[in-house]
Amino acid sequence: MSTAPSPHQQSEERQQPARSSPPAVIPLAVTAIIGAAVAALSAMLALRGLYSLMGSPGVVAKTALIVAAVVVWAPIITALPAISGARRRRALLEQDQVVEARHTSALARESALTSLGYAAAVLVLAGLLGFATTNDGAIAQTFLRGSFIADAWLDVLKAFWVNVRVALGAEVIVLVFGLVIAVMRMLPGRAGRPLRVLAILYADTFRAIPGIIVLYLVGFGLSLADVPVFRDLPPIWL
Repeated sequence: MSTAPSPHQQSEERQQPARSSPPAVIPLAVTAIIGAAVAALSAMLALRGLYSLMGSPGVVAKTALIVAAVVVWAPIITALPAISGARRRRALLEQDQVVEARHTSALARESALTSLGYAAAVLVLAGLLGFATTNDGAIAQTFLRGSFIADAWLDVLKAFWVNVRVALGAEVIVLVFGLVIAVMRMLPGRAGRPLRVLAILYADTFRAIPGIIVLYLVGFGLSLADVPVFRDLPPIWL
């Protein structure tokens, strides 16, 4: 016959989870510092390549590069509280202050994870910058040429306005036509089955076709095919 635990034993059992040691912070903190250092060094190399590509940058460009070179080391500063938190956690455990040690451990782990997040962002930006400046800046000269952008910005602005007009008109047409298709798919009974099948086939077919192909087929194909009514519509409407 088993005996019930005494009140003292029950109290010890309730306190046992609270007295378990919090997870270690040092491995995560060291990982955060190493990751932040790797990201910062990668960013410095990318900024150096950008500086070499710019030749003789002006004061504003130099200032921006210096500020960027300082900012990329911020993840390491974010990781430092994790190291101090790990030391404080150890001291609190030696003093048998488990609750305070858990709280300190949680804050330290949060600092380390935050540092890793910022380091990952810096590493991604460094990779993009290095990709843009590789091969003597071939990517930047091809896609980010300042003179070409200055010459084409007015045409791009006009084309953007065309895009806005097309989007506004298409929204009205889509709402009406999409409502018709939706009603067809919801027709009940055997009488509505043919229309339901057609609506399902239409929706599934056009979901599988890339939108740019539909634009080409409608915008250029209908006029080239000399389809009545559509051949007389302007390109905006098509």
